[in-house]
Amino acid sequence: IRDTSVIGVQTCALPISSELGIDSAYIISQIVVGVQSLITRTTSPMDNVLIGIGKINAGSGYNIVAENASCEGTIRVFSQEIRKCIKKKLEMLVSNTCQIYGASYSIEWADFTSPLINDEKSTLEAQKVAVELFGKSNVITSRKASLGGDDMAEFILKVPGVYAFVGTRNEDIFETTVADRKSVV
Repeated sequence: IRDTSVIGVQTCALPISSELGIDSAYIISQIVVGVQSLITRTTSPMDNVLIGIGKINAGSGYNIVAENASCEGTIRVFSQEIRKCIKKKLEMLVSNTCQIYGASYSIEWADFTSPLINDEKSTLEAQKVAVELFGKSNVITSRKASLGGDDMAEFILKVPGVYAFVGTRNEDIFETTVADRKSVV
C-alpha cells in the first residue's frame, strides 16, 4: 500500500521573543523524529512498515520564528489493517505534539496503490513458463518482498495476475548484476 500525506502545522509566531511564539519549524521536526519511533517502537519488524518523510518546508526567513511548517511523506505496508493502525498512530503523534506546543495542524491523505501481492496460482503458472523458456537456474523465485508501489496492484485486485521482474545479466560484467546501475558509478 502506498499512501502519501501532507502534514501542516500552523502557529502564532513572534519574531522578537521566541519564548512568546510557537515555532512551527521545531514542532514539525519533532513530528518527523517521532515518525521514526512509530516504526521502531510500535510495530513488529515482521510487519514491513515504511514511513518516509521526503519533504519539509518551514518559515519565511532566517531570523523569524516559523509561523507555518509542513512535511510530506509516504506510508508503505503490506496490509490494510497495518495501514489503518499506522494512520491512527500518526494522527495521534501529530495531534499530541501540536497540543503540547500550542499549535494547530491539518493532515491530508491521498491513497495511491494497494499492496502488490501476486495471485498464487498465476505466480506458479508464470514460474512454470519461465522455467520452460529459460531453465530452472535462470528463474529466481526467492526474491525479497518489496514495498515499492505500482498500478499493477490495482489490476491484480480485479483480475488474478503476477508482477515479475525480467532482466539479463552477465557474470563477467559487474554492472549487469545490480538492478540500479547508478549504484556502481
